[in-house]
Amino acid sequence: MDPWVLEGQEWVNDTYSGVDGFKESATDGIAGWGFFESLVMGFQHELGISPVVANFGPNTLLQVEQQLGTIGGHITNSNICNLVRYALFGKGYWGGEYAGIISPTTIDAIVQLNEDIGIAPVVPDPEKLVPKAVKALFNSDPFKILGDPTEREEKIQGIQRWLNKNYYDAVNYEICPCDGHYSRNVQQSLMIAVQIEVGISEFEANGIWGPNTRNGLRDHTVQFGDTGRLVQLFHAAGVFNEGFYTDQGGPYGLGFRNEFTSATREFITEFQKFSGFGMEADDDIHEDSSVNGKGDFNTWAQLLVSCGNSWRDATGSDCITTITPSRGAALVNAGYRSVGRYLHEEEDIPPQYRLDKEIQPGELEDLFAAGLRCFPLWQYANTSVSDFYLEAGERHGKLAHYHAERHGFDAETCIYFAVDYDAMDSEVTSNIIPYFKGIELGLEESGGKYIPGIYGSRNICSRVSEAGLARWSFVSGMSWGYSGNLGYPLPANWSYNQIREYNFIGDGVEFGLDHNVHRDGADEGVDSVNSRALSMTDFKDYLEFLNDEVDSRDYDPAGPQASISVGMKNRMIEHFLANSTRGLVDRSQIEEDRGFYDDWHVYSQRELASSKPTAIIDDDTGLHLPVRKFFGILQWEYDLGCLYGSWRRHRFSHPDGGDFCDTFMGVDPVETGLNTGFNVTDFLSDTYFACYRRARTNVGWDEPPHEYEQSLCHNAFDWLLGRDRTGMASGFYTYVFNGSTDEAVSLAIAELEDRNDNVQEGMVRHAGSEGIDVFPEDLPNGELLSFAQGFADYVAAAATPG
Repeated sequence: MDPWVLEGQEWVNDTYSGVDGFKESATDGIAGWGFFESLVMGFQHELGISPVVANFGPNTLLQVEQQLGTIGGHITNSNICNLVRYALFGKGYWGGEYAGIISPTTIDAIVQLNEDIGIAPVVPDPEKLVPKAVKALFNSDPFKILGDPTEREEKIQGIQRWLNKNYYDAVNYEICPCDGHYSRNVQQSLMIAVQIEVGISEFEANGIWGPNTRNGLRDHTVQFGDTGRLVQLFHAAGVFNEGFYTDQGGPYGLGFRNEFTSATREFITEFQKFSGFGMEADDDIHEDSSVNGKGDFNTWAQLLVSCGNSWRDATGSDCITTITPSRGAALVNAGYRSVGRYLHEEEDIPPQYRLDKEIQPGELEDLFAAGLRCFPLWQYANTSVSDFYLEAGERHGKLAHYHAERHGFDAETCIYFAVDYDAMDSEVTSNIIPYFKGIELGLEESGGKYIPGIYGSRNICSRVSEAGLARWSFVSGMSWGYSGNLGYPLPANWSYNQIREYNFIGDGVEFGLDHNVHRDGADEGVDSVNSRALSMTDFKDYLEFLNDEVDSRDYDPAGPQASISVGMKNRMIEHFLANSTRGLVDRSQIEEDRGFYDDWHVYSQRELASSKPTAIIDDDTGLHLPVRKFFGILQWEYDLGCLYGSWRRHRFSHPDGGDFCDTFMGVDPVETGLNTGFNVTDFLSDTYFACYRRARTNVGWDEPPHEYEQSLCHNAFDWLLGRDRTGMASGFYTYVFNGSTDEAVSLAIAELEDRNDNVQEGMVRHAGSEGIDVFPEDLPNGELLSFAQGFADYVAAAATPG
């Protein structure tokens, strides 16, 4: 709390209480928007404006120009002097301790403010505030970098001050903040400056991406060797968009200068690649975009607005319209190669509001036959902040998983979940991120078959992806006026950028279509469904491939990777078998997994941002065993924790833990509508994992791993297909619990009360947003015993023939 701000809050409330339109400031000593708005309303009253409003608009600025001209030591109105002092305090300057006057100390603060804004060298008198600087004083925009500045923050701050210095007196230009952060206000200031430099009069330069701006930039390509203010603005736009990566490396940075150098050309070349340039138009409607290292119109547009040149060629699309054979052929002839389609539409909305946007029976086959790929979309409303919260995300994750499976989408297909409104950054924190945490939970509870992606503005996509909750981003770039698109670069993981909505006409068909740029190397959607089959031959071939690859590696026997050979095989076989239960055999994913083991202790977030890799230690061997939670391969203790967390979450409908286990444990969640984290697939994985560990201990490490692995995994494969589940369950029951129900009860209670990391994580994951109400060690003995007994009874029954 700032005591001077608190004094200002109390003073402005006391002074202007009862003024028509005045809204009091909170008295908390915090210089937020409310404080500055109250100062603005007090200032308007002193200028004779009535009623007052919480906005320093054109009329307020005009009255400052006409009545005051500037603000400095010559001001005699004591209330205006106080308003200036308290505004300076709110900005972090020492406004002077003497009330009612602009003292020499206050003038020192004014000089410092002019310097921080960047206009001190060009204003007539740096000891006075020109009208636009007065307006800047009475808002909460910062003009200093908070904390220790980074190199990038200092570079951006230099650009902000340069913009203010050179354009502050243009009619529509408003002084932008100078805090080292690229924001909506800074983007608007940059746009006005560009408009002026391409020949638009300062009276018409308004910061809007309109036809005059586009036409002006078409005539102002900048390239190697060029100099001048427009080149400097081009560098400023480049700096605001730096930090991206390409296949050649990164992050890429750019200096702020007024000469187009070879370094500029190299940066822009990589930026063009990152932005999906390099397309040649297949029709007469769209425009080519080339990677040329120049500041041509396409590049200017991509630097300045999220849609870029909305008429540039693109191969991606999405729509609410069913893709029939004729429509698919027309899209392919127009150069499109993929289309986004909706997995489902709400069933309870009134008929007049239905869009009939869901994928129709036979549509995917028609789409693929035409030569198109499909990327699935999910949106139930999701058009206001109230639609987003953890439970809604969990529900949508489960529904999306169900409908994706119903349409036949294969495992590891990316589903794009929509955020279809202009969410503020604070709302991303409070609502959007929890919603996507719910999606992650819902997908995992349903079997973890699909990868979450996100559709939304640049900032929303970046925030959610950086939180590890979305693998790919589908950017709503055509909404270039969204605050989440103004002042933010493309997210690092963008796969599609939606740049235009239009009425597609071609080859005798006509329908609404969104035009999307696709990024090479990113998610391409799928070209088939129900396409991955599994056979014993596939599995045996894979084992042979695995042994050849792993055994060919040369590891230092004394190094930290000494046991990696066996560990890799163990991990990859589990990966293969886990996915066999979901119909997946994907050699390309195995190839990706292999790369993780080249750097054993560091897991790549780039490859598996949504999977949250972890590791456990095999207690029998000391082997560090990598685990991907995405595929549900974890020890039984983790699943026991999930089961407990799920029970506590649903304790009101199932108060008896034994009854809960009897109803839900080891059951297909489709049958019950509830995934406890210990369903049939989890149990199968647990029994395999435990038996595999046991086999390792019994066989010993001196024998070639592939001999016993191949034999064991052959049996496990048969079991996973349902040929001998009882036998494997019996092995699990015998190995872990010595074939004793009493011991299973005792061990389950011990694991729950001990709450090791695996158990604890399982509990938290399935407890829901309210968390665990009572931990196992705090439950009455009878309640915990009943739960453990239910668990033990299921294991014993699964191990008993018949």
